[in-house]
Amino acid sequence: MTGAIDTTAVVSEHLPGVSKVSADLRREGAPIEPDPPVSHWKPEAVRYYEAGARIEAAFRNHTHRADAKQQEDSYVICSCHANVIRYLVCRALPFPPEVWLRLSLKDSSISHLVVRPGGRGALRALGDTGFMPPAGQDLPLLRAAWRTCSLGPQPGSPGCRHGRGSFPVFPPQAALR
Repeated sequence: MTGAIDTTAVVSEHLPGVSKVSADLRREGAPIEPDPPVSHWKPEAVRYYEAGARIEAAFRNHTHRADAKQQEDSYVICSCHANVIRYLVCRALPFPPEVWLRLSLKDSSISHLVVRPGGRGALRALGDTGFMPPAGQDLPLLRAAWRTCSLGPQPGSPGCRHGRGSFPVFPPQAALR
């Protein structure tokens, strides 16, 4: 989980008023046997039971509709590995969770999942790396991109690396998990 912890550190540098919560539930693992099966990766069945229950608990803990009395949008920023993100997305949309391995994500990418008040899920971005230069997208570049976009010019301005105006601005009530 080192990569997720490192990413959390980078993001939290630029969101000082946001609380950090460690979440062991989102550790990397095989959430459910993929369909169709893949020949290059076959964890033991017990791995699916161990990791699957934990990752499903992460889904139930982090992905839910807002309280009916809530007046403003709220955000939960989860820093975790691709297998977990893919599973959370499948469950929230809802797609059959067994198709999680058909989705592909790049390291340090951003996915944006919306849960509407009625419970309906919508995917705004999956594995977006448009905020980083294309060559060698990794943690140092993530750090540079966050500095450029969140502390410097606003998204869509000439000085912003991604220039598309899609970089999220998180309110103080966001929680970095």
